[in-house]
Amino acid sequence: MIKMSDRKEFLTIYGIQALVSISIAVWEFSFLYLFKQGFSFAHIIACYVIVYLVATLCYFLFRSLRTSNSFYCSLFLRALIYIMLVFLLPSNLVYLALFAVVFGVMVFWFWMPWSVKFFSFSNNDNKAFLGSLSVILPPIIRAVLPFLTGAIIAVHGYDPIFIFAAFSLFIAMFVVSKIKKHIVIELEVKKRCKKIKKILPLFLVEGFWQGVNWIAVPLVTITFITEEIKFGAFLSIIGLAGVFASLITSRISDKMKNRS
Repeated sequence: MIKMSDRKEFLTIYGIQALVSISIAVWEFSFLYLFKQGFSFAHIIACYVIVYLVATLCYFLFRSLRTSNSFYCSLFLRALIYIMLVFLLPSNLVYLALFAVVFGVMVFWFWMPWSVKFFSFSNNDNKAFLGSLSVILPPIIRAVLPFLTGAIIAVHGYDPIFIFAAFSLFIAMFVVSKIKKHIVIELEVKKRCKKIKKILPLFLVEGFWQGVNWIAVPLVTITFITEEIKFGAFLSIIGLAGVFASLITSRISDKMKNRS
């Protein structure tokens, strides 16, 4: 288990993931929102291609990251993205491109530093436990929040939901201030690739799956569901399936003793 002296810090990190997961569950409605604002399916796909390219480019532009700075910057940018959505100009491709660039930098600044900090609490006895915790929370939130979000949007529109998501991220920034120990991450891409050479295919599969789960699923969904309540209900069903999938894969992985 986690050392008693580290538990408060660990709960702080886990709380940040919870708040970000809430904002991500709201984020899935941005696909439908952009579509209804007049952007085409191709425009939205191009937007996410830019996101991935920018995030990848950042790995080569930055030599190191400090978790505190990364958390603050990424959370602020994610909140800014929601604010940008509130003031989004319909069918403005320049605005959409700027939106994609900001999003790509935000992705780079958050998830890797968060993972490094989260698993800094791991040891030989709790690796499987921490691995399970890291993957189970987002599907649980996704199983509940999208349906509620869709119902609220149907009555009050998108702006209150986007503002709520931004507010949750500002709370997360406050939570970051409670972290006492921060880590400096050296970004030596070539060395890291050599170290993970044997499991590189697993990283690629994970990256592909994340793209399918968080981008392809809501993107494809808008081609046949354009009502917010139905859209949210469908995503909640997907989230519920994700909960069971996470539990099953964690169980299988533990039996194989392949969690590291």
